[in-house]
Amino acid sequence: MSGSTAESGTESSWPRRRSREPPRLPGVHKPAMHIRSVWFALLVATLPPAALAQAGAGGRIIDEGTFTVTKPGAPSVSESFRIIRTENELLQATAQSSAGNRKITSRLIADKTGLPTDYGLVVLEGRDTLFRVRVAGTGGRLSATSSNRRGDESMREYPSAPATIIVDDDLVHLAYFAALGERTGSVHLINPRTGGTATATVGSQGLEPIEIGGRSTTAKHYVLSGGPIRRDFWLDSSGRLLRLETSTGLKAVREELPR
Repeated sequence: MSGSTAESGTESSWPRRRSREPPRLPGVHKPAMHIRSVWFALLVATLPPAALAQAGAGGRIIDEGTFTVTKPGAPSVSESFRIIRTENELLQATAQSSAGNRKITSRLIADKTGLPTDYGLVVLEGRDTLFRVRVAGTGGRLSATSSNRRGDESMREYPSAPATIIVDDDLVHLAYFAALGERTGSVHLINPRTGGTATATVGSQGLEPIEIGGRSTTAKHYVLSGGPIRRDFWLDSSGRLLRLETSTGLKAVREELPR
């Protein structure tokens, strides 16, 4: 990342290891089912046991839906997501983004302010794992471990400062956490996939009429600026993300209004 990006993490690399095909899961015989099962299994493998225990807790659905995402010169992407509040008052966001045979799946666990405690992401192309990363919060820091399709691994650490949020240019739903609780002011951005960090500002632009799924509604317009990418996004009165646009030309709109 550039501009105001501050690379505050530290990184180390280990020797390359031979990548392996994901093992076939017991009882899985249909290829399509096998791919979906491996996809989910790889995501689960990125999260530590403590995170899985948190994620397993029951909770209340805050929001769920599907975004249609377009970028200049790229095929459209469908991103489905769900955000719940667990019984221990944590927020859990899961998402699946797909375009052709390329799929991204993620799971974020954050406290009630949106501060991430655990995060996992897997990128697949067909049956090949292109990239995966796990982020765990320990002792006031976030530790990220990642690997690519060649089996190269790296580790990076970030300070877990207040108002820290995770961003990813291919995961729209994460913008929900930027203005959580109608937050404005300075925030610290971390992109675990690129290793980039930046300091940005969330500002409110007031209420505006927008159209979602052929229906008109009024939404609050926010701007996340100061990093290498400007993000404009619109939330409904319950803080649910309706639309997002970036300075790179990305546009994401929900298929229908939240119920």
